Amino acid sequence: MEPITTYGARSIANLVAMNVTLAVIVVVTGVLLSFWYVPSSQPARTRDGANLTIVTQLRIDTVGRFVDTLRASPSMPRLAPQRSGEVVPSMAQASIRVDISRAPFGAIVRSLHRWISDVLLITAALLVLALAGFKAYELPSGAWKRSLLLLGCILLGGWTGRILVDDVYAEISRRIMGHELSEAPFGGFLVAILGIEPSAAHLARTYSVHAIVLGIGGVLLVSRELRSCLQDVHWLWVGGVTIGVSVVAGVVAVPEYGLRDAIQGLLGSVSVRPWWGIVPFRSWVQWLGAELAGYVLLGTLMALFLLPHWHHSTTPRTVRLVMLSVALALLAGALFGN
Repeated sequence: MEPITTYGARSIANLVAMNVTLAVIVVVTGVLLSFWYVPSSQPARTRDGANLTIVTQLRIDTVGRFVDTLRASPSMPRLAPQRSGEVVPSMAQASIRVDISRAPFGAIVRSLHRWISDVLLITAALLVLALAGFKAYELPSGAWKRSLLLLGCILLGGWTGRILVDDVYAEISRRIMGHELSEAPFGGFLVAILGIEPSAAHLARTYSVHAIVLGIGGVLLVSRELRSCLQDVHWLWVGGVTIGVSVVAGVVAVPEYGLRDAIQGLLGSVSVRPWWGIVPFRSWVQWLGAELAGYVLLGTLMALFLLPHWHHSTTPRTVRLVMLSVALALLAGALFGN
């Protein structure tokens, strides 16, 4: 990192180390959650085929001459036989709301996985900004390209993870993104890979991409960067920030949206905002249309990814203008989209 100042090298090294420690937390908590998570959109049923529902309060059922008392609470929900008009969740949603909630430290592990993933997206974006600010794209190490790939993995991993919850929010988001991606360049291929087409068993395929492809790919990318800057990392600072963020993330509950009825589907109208990580992109899709926005996004990504190869053939002012235009476009999408 000779072209970069000592301060710049240390800043980048600390950000890389932050990304590594947060990625480890996300992967470890994801592995723990996988012990209880069931990647199936099929309705939750008993072994004899009776529909189940989720209850969050004391429930008394009369079965023939017997009375069955089921004790439940919002923090410790239970599965019970469905009554008329009650929602039948999917096996995935039931495993999250019931099995994980009742597992030892399950709620804490889920909170860590959920909120640390968001923080990881922020730190990955800060890493790209730092590399751009200190002109790391001029180095032959490939750090610039790997940082962009890492940011893409985390962004896609965050969205696919939100889909795996399989609640009303996830179903609406899956339908909207599936429709818009199908109209974008190479969108049909992405829709098929992610398993978000309407007729797909989307959870199993989405889970595989989320847990295996993106999880392993992200860890490999960020660990490669750590090896190149270990001597510049201020581990006391990185460890303190990581512990502080983890403590906060572990105590903040994950917000719950309405249950998706795995039998009747979505009934009525539901208003939800897109996941914050894709709000800027959703805004530009609404403004330009999926196809044009897709071409603009592909062109922008290619220009940024190949920046180490073309920056020397233009002026530094042009490079700064490109960076500023991308930043302003993202900011406008985040502030003025819906």
